Amino acid sequence: MKKRLVFGLCAAVLGSPAVVSAADVSQLAQQVHPRVVEWRRHIHQHPELGYQEVKTAAYVAEQLRNMPGMEVQTGIFFRSEVVSTLDGKQVAVMHACGHDTHVAMLLGAAQILSGMRDQLNGTVVFIFQPAEEGGGGAFKMIEGGVLDNPKVEAIFGQHISAGYPSGSLEYRAGGTMASADTFSVLVKGEGGHGSSPWAARDPIIATADMIVSLQSAIARDVNMSLGGSSMTVGLMSGGARRNVIPAEASFSGTVRTLNAENRDTLQKSFERIVQGTAHSHGVEADIQYTRLYPVTYNNPTLTSRAVGALKKAADGKVKGIPAKMGSEDFGAYGEKIPAFFWFLNASPYVDKAGAPNHSPHFVIDESAMLVGVRAMVETSLSYFDNK
Repeated sequence: MKKRLVFGLCAAVLGSPAVVSAADVSQLAQQVHPRVVEWRRHIHQHPELGYQEVKTAAYVAEQLRNMPGMEVQTGIFFRSEVVSTLDGKQVAVMHACGHDTHVAMLLGAAQILSGMRDQLNGTVVFIFQPAEEGGGGAFKMIEGGVLDNPKVEAIFGQHISAGYPSGSLEYRAGGTMASADTFSVLVKGEGGHGSSPWAARDPIIATADMIVSLQSAIARDVNMSLGGSSMTVGLMSGGARRNVIPAEASFSGTVRTLNAENRDTLQKSFERIVQGTAHSHGVEADIQYTRLYPVTYNNPTLTSRAVGALKKAADGKVKGIPAKMGSEDFGAYGEKIPAFFWFLNASPYVDKAGAPNHSPHFVIDESAMLVGVRAMVETSLSYFDNK
């Protein structure tokens, strides 16, 4: 029975060659690197928003069809982000998180592996996914059966940043990136004049009490031994004049955790605290609480097997890191099958990190993509060697 492996979320789904050395993979990655740079620049200069990646999908499908032994299923798109330029190409949106490099590196891995097709002892699938940035494209891919035909055993992914030093890799076993949930609360009171607050039911005071009280959920309800959590209110609104008590106020924010149990706990605590505080102030609270992305959890066994492959790909420049409180929809795949997600540093500077992802100044060192391609290929080989 052939083994099947998915390399997903702007990474690859691949089977493993029989016997290929690290030197072979390095040489093949060097050969394909100019094309990887070309692919990345084309995609960067033609960005599209989430679920609108029509031209990008067509471009990638065309590249894949030119690779030997490749079967391409259309209707699979992938993610992009917002605002700026490259080489004078003025457009209204931008790849400011590096997903253009993810697609290019995946194409590079596909180019290498398609050339090894006669040595492969498993099915090779490459996933190009839409709308990671807030769109939850991974869920759509799963609903569409991307893990079912062929049946997938494990999934790998990587994410680039302008971290230092360029060409190094970072990883973590267990909870690696936080879950992401959002909330919005509309507090309904009774308006009145500031000179007679006793005649009103002040939603602003109630809202302020709710926001402060919610921090007790982090301090007292969360099991910190299971990983970090945060609850942040980023928006608060109420009132139009300084001497008038409004009838309504509102606030919204995000909740992040590194553990599924704490995620459930915080949602229950949130609803209990908000409704309890509303009752004590004689106001009403309408809650909208939305669960977005699950924890990105790196399977410990899969992680331990893959670390050696990462070291080959990065010539030993690999280190373990603390968990990140940012979020990724890659966690949706990990809820279905064992998963491993790592990070590729690509600072354009020789002595410091570059601008963070999502900055309008985000720029990467394109030579680091060579390591990214090697990492995808080496990790797939390691997976099958250890089965």
